[in-house]
Amino acid sequence: MSDVYQRLWEAGNVHRHLRRAGLDTAVLTLVGFAAGCGIARVGSGATASSRDFAASAEFAIWSAMVGFEVALRVNVFGALWSIRTEVRRRAGVGFVWPALVALVIVAVIFHITERIYPLPDSGLEAEDRRRFVLQLMMLVTIAPGLVTFWRIRSWIARAGSQCALRQPHSPPAGQLICDVLYISRIVQKVVVMISAVIVVSILEFAAFRTAFMAQAPSSTNFPVGLVILYGVLLTVVLSFLYFPVYSGFNDYKRQLRDALCPVPAVDVPDERWHAARDRTERLLQLPRGPWESVRSNYAILAPLFASVFSLFLPGVKF
Repeated sequence: MSDVYQRLWEAGNVHRHLRRAGLDTAVLTLVGFAAGCGIARVGSGATASSRDFAASAEFAIWSAMVGFEVALRVNVFGALWSIRTEVRRRAGVGFVWPALVALVIVAVIFHITERIYPLPDSGLEAEDRRRFVLQLMMLVTIAPGLVTFWRIRSWIARAGSQCALRQPHSPPAGQLICDVLYISRIVQKVVVMISAVIVVSILEFAAFRTAFMAQAPSSTNFPVGLVILYGVLLTVVLSFLYFPVYSGFNDYKRQLRDALCPVPAVDVPDERWHAARDRTERLLQLPRGPWESVRSNYAILAPLFASVFSLFLPGVKF
């Protein structure tokens, strides 16, 4: 057992040295890329049909896309885990079981979609298991981000009862504003990371279709609409995960705005009051109007744009 502990201690020291040198991300990317290429090529030489499928240049491009996909997921998982730890330290434990329920719902959605729109047989060995592993990896990658979302929801619910600023033991206004700015930054970082994982997954799916069509150019079993459907599905899934946090956070911002700049009970609000309220809304980054809401949530639509963009990749056949 002492040898095992010694090896673990040495591995930990190596990781710390890599992090200090700024090479931890490069090493994780290299390991993830190699693992992804290995996942893509599992069973590629098992049968004659698998060898035919793996002989094309499109298959090589797709396997490289799987490598980049896994490499990105490894790095994003590490970043989301660090954010999860930071938010837990600042916001407290909170409830995380809704995030697990959301992951189960997403997995059920994927399963139902595959039952309704099954992928055609590409002839590549172990394709179903490979697709299952990639989907499972995506769920594991975004899991720390979902835990962060629900921990922030608990934080917002707890802070909402204190935003009157007139209650005993209420935090000062400056601290509440700093918390709002911190939460805004964290939420945007998490949603951009999850969106990046989903976008690369869509591009990988489009590359797989290109490889399939290169092998069977006359086939009509893999229409380009499946790529669009996949993008729409993942856009809906991302919205399902994000908008409860977004809606609750904006409600809390409005409560805090009303506490900082309450509407006069007797007098008609003057220009000075309107100017102060406008400054408060800008400080809290409260969206005003549908266009600002769309602009502040551009990452939600990225999967849909990626599925449309994939139609213009070289080698795509309609």
